Amino acid sequence: SGQQTENAEDLPPRPKALRSNNLRADIQTEVDRFIDVAGARIDLSEGLVRSPEGATTELRRQSAHVLRVLAAHRGATISKDDIFAVVWGDVSVTEDSLVQCVRDIRTALGGASGAIRTARGRGYRLEIDGGGASALRAPRLSAWFAAALLALAVPILIWSVWDRDPAPAGMGAPVVAVLPFDAIAGGARWDALSRGLTEDLTADLAQNDWLFVLGSASSRRYADTAPAQIAAALGADFIVTGTLQAEGAHVRVVAALLDAESGRQVWSKRWDGPEADLLLLQRQASEALVGELASNWSGPIAEAVRAKARGRGTLDLAAYEAYLLGAERVHRFTRDDLAAGADLLRRAVRIDPDFGDAWAKLSIALSNMAWPELPKAEQARILAESDAAALEGYRVAPDSPLAVGQAADVVARTDLAGATRMARRTVALAPNDADILAFAGLKGVRIPELAHEAAGWLERAYRLNPEQPIWYEIHYAMVLVALGRYQEAYQAYATPSDFVDVRAGRTAALALAGDVEGARRELSGLMRSEPDFTVEWWIKIWSMHPSIAETFARGLRLAGAPEAARVGAE
Repeated sequence: SGQQTENAEDLPPRPKALRSNNLRADIQTEVDRFIDVAGARIDLSEGLVRSPEGATTELRRQSAHVLRVLAAHRGATISKDDIFAVVWGDVSVTEDSLVQCVRDIRTALGGASGAIRTARGRGYRLEIDGGGASALRAPRLSAWFAAALLALAVPILIWSVWDRDPAPAGMGAPVVAVLPFDAIAGGARWDALSRGLTEDLTADLAQNDWLFVLGSASSRRYADTAPAQIAAALGADFIVTGTLQAEGAHVRVVAALLDAESGRQVWSKRWDGPEADLLLLQRQASEALVGELASNWSGPIAEAVRAKARGRGTLDLAAYEAYLLGAERVHRFTRDDLAAGADLLRRAVRIDPDFGDAWAKLSIALSNMAWPELPKAEQARILAESDAAALEGYRVAPDSPLAVGQAADVVARTDLAGATRMARRTVALAPNDADILAFAGLKGVRIPELAHEAAGWLERAYRLNPEQPIWYEIHYAMVLVALGRYQEAYQAYATPSDFVDVRAGRTAALALAGDVEGARRELSGLMRSEPDFTVEWWIKIWSMHPSIAETFARGLRLAGAPEAARVGAE
């Protein structure tokens, strides 16, 4: 589920009273103003956190309040319902609101993020290293005055949900506000289409758990407001806006993505559709726009966040930015980039051990780092670390499509039926994220039953993200080989590249399509650049199902590729 939190009328009410009699409502009076946590310094009164690395972050209002609740009862697990009751009162918000606050706190704590512990299914606790607490205390208040204070605080808390503080740099998931699209043509028909498209965009973006999407009720109030004011009022990092215009028998939709802080346009897209079926047009337009916006690694929001992170410098990186920059390096697939990407992703999971996507992406990086010239024992160590990272990502984030999909590859070796369910769930969790669809498409070479579905996922990814990176083509070509469509596979591999997986796959596809001489020429170039390449190594790196592995191996053998002559020399 996505992180859409503001539209309260559709949500079940949270408990009006605390479940635990021991959880004090008057949090601020029961806790030191300053506490030290594993090298981090926290000013609870001001909501300021100085990480062990020296970076100071001002927490958002709700995040600071959650931290005060945990600090008041440090060492004890506080239930989610109790936290909701104190921080949000009677205001209905989704559980993602609390998850986002905990992520904010962990990001601000930096190297001390492990002090926030998750009791799965129950709540959270703060563990500190004893001592170091300041003697400066706020005065205690009487019980009746504390109750009155809480009653007075509820309207303020209600306002705070609708009028959020801006998110400091490096605070985790990008906050996105979708403003109502402007129906230039005018009239009730076009106004209805505009509202429907805006609602669809909001809902579709919110299905992507790497984004924090503000609810439409909140965003609607700021339709005619300058971007900087929206950033200040809602804490939005990015704003999606656009127009609808009738042109003959077609409707033209133009969407733009703005950096909320500067107002600068960072992306735009035009989409045309027939006027005849407005509901179908609304759905298709939303999918086309979200397909690019929601792409976790190659989309415009991800790229804009990476650009900001590069400008701040490596020492200021928080978990999410380290993840994005690490993912960017990984997807270049050069040796230096994979190693640098793995280091950034290790940093991300040190800052936030519950960051499932970072664990999954680290697993992907490592699986590509078992170089063919390495001894077998070292290859096995790297691949074992990759498997462990994949399973850890699934353990801490069982609803992350990336984490579910990456863990499915490990599960497939012992439980093909379970892995099949996980692969399908990956797509169900992010149906409009082109990157996730292309990622899930590779399951077609690991789970034969999914080969036809996987080809469909990849074809949808192509439609959603026309500016796809090269790895879309690699995955699609491999699935086409698995389906026996060898000539189409060779055409899909046609992008010029020195990348070993492109050249190996192209060699196999050519040979299987009947052009053995062409395959031998391709292999000759591959062996010059990768003299340690063998069929055995390549099959192992891609974790192919044995039946599909044999298909690729047959093509490579026809071209004259070595089996395992040079792999594993100790």
